Amino acid sequence: MSDVLNVRNLSVTFPSEDGPVRAVRGLSFGLRKGETMGLVGESGSGKSVTSLAVMGLHAPSARVRGSVTLEDEELIGKTDAEMSKIRGKRIAMVFQDPLSALTPVYGVGQQIAETILIHNKVSKREAWDRAVALLDDVGIPDAAERAKAYPFEFSGGMRQRVMIAMAMANQPDLIIADEPTTALDVTIQAQVMDLLAQAQHDTGAAMILITHDLGVVAGSCDFVTVMYAGRAVEQGTVDEIFSHAAMPYTIGLLGTVPRLDQDSTDALPVLEGNPPQMNALPPGCPFAARCPIALPICHTTEPQLQDVPARPIKPMAAPDHGYSRAEVEASETNGAANAPAPAPAGAPVTNSGDRPTTTRAIPHRAACHRVAEIVEHGWGHADIFEVPDLPIPEYSATPRLERDAALEITQLEKTFPLLKGALYRRHVGEVHAVDKIDLDIREGETLGLVGESGSGKSTTLLQVLDLVKPQAGSISVLGHDTATLTKKERKELRQHIQVVFQDPMAAVDPRLPVFDIIAEPMEVFGYGKEKIERRVMELLKLVGLDESHANRYPQHFSGGQRQRIGIARALALGPKVLVLDEPVSALDVSIQAGVINLLQELQGKFGLSYLLVAHDLAVIRHIADRVAVMYLGQIVEIGDVTEVYERPQHPYTQALISAIPIPDPAVERARNRVVLQGDLPNPANPPSGCKFRTRCPLFTTLTTDEQKRCVDEQPAMRSGGGDDHRVACHYARVVEVL
Repeated sequence: MSDVLNVRNLSVTFPSEDGPVRAVRGLSFGLRKGETMGLVGESGSGKSVTSLAVMGLHAPSARVRGSVTLEDEELIGKTDAEMSKIRGKRIAMVFQDPLSALTPVYGVGQQIAETILIHNKVSKREAWDRAVALLDDVGIPDAAERAKAYPFEFSGGMRQRVMIAMAMANQPDLIIADEPTTALDVTIQAQVMDLLAQAQHDTGAAMILITHDLGVVAGSCDFVTVMYAGRAVEQGTVDEIFSHAAMPYTIGLLGTVPRLDQDSTDALPVLEGNPPQMNALPPGCPFAARCPIALPICHTTEPQLQDVPARPIKPMAAPDHGYSRAEVEASETNGAANAPAPAPAGAPVTNSGDRPTTTRAIPHRAACHRVAEIVEHGWGHADIFEVPDLPIPEYSATPRLERDAALEITQLEKTFPLLKGALYRRHVGEVHAVDKIDLDIREGETLGLVGESGSGKSTTLLQVLDLVKPQAGSISVLGHDTATLTKKERKELRQHIQVVFQDPMAAVDPRLPVFDIIAEPMEVFGYGKEKIERRVMELLKLVGLDESHANRYPQHFSGGQRQRIGIARALALGPKVLVLDEPVSALDVSIQAGVINLLQELQGKFGLSYLLVAHDLAVIRHIADRVAVMYLGQIVEIGDVTEVYERPQHPYTQALISAIPIPDPAVERARNRVVLQGDLPNPANPPSGCKFRTRCPLFTTLTTDEQKRCVDEQPAMRSGGGDDHRVACHYARVVEVL
């Protein structure tokens, strides 16, 4: 079988005032029908530039060289008019931001129909009917009516479904998906990846999947190309790359990812430094400056891709688990009797292993002078990269209930009015953004708050940070009831509770140098000039930045460095509680690891308490001590993070955990998935009784009487069996999803 897409020695160079930018340098790969290749690497490695070169979408000033053939038809050198006949018909693309990719002034059905009309001799009616059918195929409810809607009337996940429908419209030979799940909720991410797999199955297309999420690659791809500084530094099957990576950069990337299925609070390996500037590449291997095992030759001669030698076969030692055979057998017997329940019968559960994988063998190749040594010695990330030692937390030996409460929330409520009318606004309803929730965080503890967008997480954070009397319920910060604070007491308390935002660039004033950004809170509280100068330098060193950075501006720093600046500012006044709002979601995985380590280190040194909001449940498991799961303003499950992850009892928690991919192909294929259907209900008109019942996979398996209870009665929080495990579900039971 010949390749659908064949890329050979592709190079893309852009002109700039500082010299030519060699964004892609000699990239080669091939894909056959039905195969999926993951294209991974840090930002700036050349992934998206490669996809745009295949599509012929670069500006005329870009110099594109090499060969890109689509079923033996050369694409390099074609005019834009010629490529327009191929784009959308034979090559389709699913973009990262569907709101930007869709035209806001046309209905979604009209835009899909236009794609069909341009490339096929059909009537407008036929094109419209085909567009409606495609929207129905990708799960848009009431497709005939919703086809008339505009992009802004859809949620992010539904807009991405529209993009996938458009990509399927003309049965393409190649689908390019550029970060298709970025910024989506984990449940919607799982739905989008299932839809992409279905689209590929229906069209028989080859697919290039560009993503930062290595777990997505593990569960969805046949092959992997790892890019660094515009070049492929490792290529092979997904099993070879994830199990036996042979290039230090790949090994580092895989090692920096927190894993959902591993309970570890140890530090993560860190890829120090940043990728080189593409207009001033150093001699030798571009990764040498960041590689702990670099040799002198690495700084002078750039290694080429070479075949990775076969691994030496070693006899497998019997596992040393520390238990006697009798104890193991007894444990297995007891385990069978108390095994977690399988996924509910009739629930939409899938197995990742159902996805067919390619049987084609391709060589495993890596660009490193030390490939043979890495393979011979079986070096992993812990052998190559330094894993920093984290300080032992001050409160680690003290039971949590014996520590003072840093934050207590009791029966907290927050509603927003719904108003109607242009001139005379009238009250027509309200949204219960936070609905009678209870939370507490002890000294030196981290509580993770998880849930889909619209579940009430950010509203909860804002209620805590306001330090005012809540609409209903109570909030106590470090023993101070916010409802009784005077203006002076409120200002004093603000020193002890600070926030780190999701986007560090948007959170700081770009007109101020770093020194002024960090010093500003101290100036507000009347610190002296000498004390401020001394404190700013201490903070820069504390968060891993240099004193010389004080006079530079935020735009001169990488994303990870900007987040460190935000953390330094938050620590300026010596707080005891930090509110962390998605602190690593906008960062590359390699940079993310450094920020995660920093947060753990600061907590160990100063006994800080964290209220952490994150979409990535793997990050939550690595950092948090406890986790609370929110759905439509309510806590549906809360408890020790290990207990909740390994024995989840609420169907929503089970769906959230199962939606997070694990960066291990073997594990990922063997997992059972609990797939949620649709988006969150309208919070202005939530379902009666249990708010989750309209999406609950367990609900469909219940008897009529049991369903009636879910419809009529809101479940109360009750014990989940552990000392600190509570769940709000009438029919809660453990389902194994890891």
